[in-house]
Amino acid sequence: MQPRNPHPAVLAVDDEPANLLVIEAVLEPLGYDIRTALDPTAARALMAEERPDVLLLDVMIPGESGIEACRRWRASAEWDGLPIVLLTALRADDHRAAGLAAGADDFLEKPIDVDALGRTVARWAATGRRSGPLPAAGDPASALARAMARAAAQRPRPATNPQ
Repeated sequence: MQPRNPHPAVLAVDDEPANLLVIEAVLEPLGYDIRTALDPTAARALMAEERPDVLLLDVMIPGESGIEACRRWRASAEWDGLPIVLLTALRADDHRAAGLAAGADDFLEKPIDVDALGRTVARWAATGRRSGPLPAAGDPASALARAMARAAAQRPRPATNPQ
């Protein structure tokens, strides 16, 4: 899968510099233009200068968490098309649900699997986000849609009888 731009920009936001170094070491040789920030405030300043093609956002950042920052970016129509991938050491489903409700498009678990990082960024850089209005976090429609999707996935499928 080829990125849309010749050198797509990836903004990585993590309060741990070592994690940012890993992201740079993996993605720069693949042709990505990497920018880094230690917190969402610094990320917003960078985003005012250059629009990234993909945002990698740590969930556990002191101050404004990645989920709060994701929710803030999704509240702005300017950033609706920006793919946001949350980086999380949290494996609990409720944290993933909170991230999805905040508008995250994807998740990568820490420690970061370098192959998964490369594949995930390539997919989002190539396709972008299929934008559209997202239910606000806590919106009953969002919870209902997730519950309906889970129920549909668990429903037994009738056997087909070709005739």
